[in-house]
Amino acid sequence: MTTTHRPTHRRMSRPRALAAVLAAAALLVGGARLASDATDRTTAAWTDDVHVTSRVALGTWTDVFENSCQVIKPDGSVQPNATCSVTTIEYLNSWSVGTGSGGVRFNIHGSATNAVADSDRFRVTVDLSQAQGVPADFQWARAGITWTNFESAHADCSRKPIVTANTYSWAANAGTFKLEVQAHENATQGGCV
Repeated sequence: MTTTHRPTHRRMSRPRALAAVLAAAALLVGGARLASDATDRTTAAWTDDVHVTSRVALGTWTDVFENSCQVIKPDGSVQPNATCSVTTIEYLNSWSVGTGSGGVRFNIHGSATNAVADSDRFRVTVDLSQAQGVPADFQWARAGITWTNFESAHADCSRKPIVTANTYSWAANAGTFKLEVQAHENATQGGCV
């Protein structure tokens, strides 16, 4: 007697078939997500650009300072219709530099454009050490600054040799200007410390 075996196929119940399909779909989605994460680029949470300039002198790095000028109205706000710029800082002469009682004289040259009203002033911020010829041993730390045609009441010498001051209104006129400054190694000899 020969017996023939018929293969028996079991049918999955509907809930099991649905579970199997869902499991397969979850594996596919999970695999796709892993593949995607592995190839995504990482980016920073910020996008600020940084631009830095410096000049090299004798193998050391020094910050570059930009001299500036603004036309100021009598109320202290910036005059939007007029501009000015510092063109040069001229070293004139010095005396007894390095002794603690020496001094240096400068002229700050600039130009103004557009309409500058009779009551306007210039606010000038300059690095006096940028002038060609300033003795290297001048003692800036204790220096006092005298402004010949500036209002010393509005001067800021807290970052010497970088100083800021407002001119008198008669010194601010269209065209070119020349402003006189003296730096004294002994702060008691200058008005802006």
